[in-house]
Amino acid sequence: MSLIISARVREKLKQKHRVSEDEIIDCFANINGRYLRDKREQHQTNPPTLWFIAETDS
Repeated sequence: MSLIISARVREKLKQKHRVSEDEIIDCFANINGRYLRDKREQHQTNPPTLWFIAETDS
């Protein structure tokens, strides 16, 4: 799977959430269900911010 992650987002995921790029790829591969749209005013973006919950392979 090819996934493009900006340097800023990669650093945030690493530092704030302690999530590796391999774990991110696992989650995208394991999506089971629908995306959730973030409707909070401070998170309004174009395109909209979408969330999902998924497990890693480990």
